[in-house]
Amino acid sequence: MSIRRTTRTARTSALATVIAAPLLLGLVACGDDDNGDGDADTSTSASPSASPSTSPSTSPTDALSTEASPTVADDAVVLDAAATAAGAVPGGRLVSLDQEPRGWEAEVVDAGGARFDLTVASDGSRVTGDPVKDREDAEDRQEWKRLLAEATVDPAGAVEAARTTVPEGAITALDLESGDPTAIWEVEVDGDLATEQTVAVDAASGEVLRTEGQD
Repeated sequence: MSIRRTTRTARTSALATVIAAPLLLGLVACGDDDNGDGDADTSTSASPSASPSTSPSTSPTDALSTEASPTVADDAVVLDAAATAAGAVPGGRLVSLDQEPRGWEAEVVDAGGARFDLTVASDGSRVTGDPVKDREDAEDRQEWKRLLAEATVDPAGAVEAARTTVPEGAITALDLESGDPTAIWEVEVDGDLATEQTVAVDAASGEVLRTEGQD
């Protein structure tokens, strides 16, 4: 009896071992899978982030300075702008031309003494702002008619005369003014710069009257 009980007990232990072995292997495998997932998560979280962009950018200050800086115009462009402005008003003659960052601001007077404000492109090729008639009384119109009658020298003649005194620099303004005894052209060179000069030209004779530097 003792031998049979011992044998049955041994078989029972062996059977339990056979049944438990696969279960143990399954548990081990599950543990390995969990560890593998953990490693994958760790690998994913440790991936390097995208490097920041190093492309250059334009600062707001640079953009503003670029927009506010007028293009340097040669004499031909100045005279083109003067002719374009005068041609935009029937019977018009230029009395003022000033360079601005986005073009030329012009004043033109017609045969009746009426004054018009308009703008011209930076290259002088076209009118960018239609002429607007100023509200001036009869006395103002008579004064303009007198100045234009005295001004036998046109803008081209004024520029040519000014260049005999100031051959370098960019012309930035032309203005017909009342003088003593006759009208004068004021030709501004390098306006708003340290090298700014203004040449006064007799609008009747074309003679250079004086040259003034920036104070």
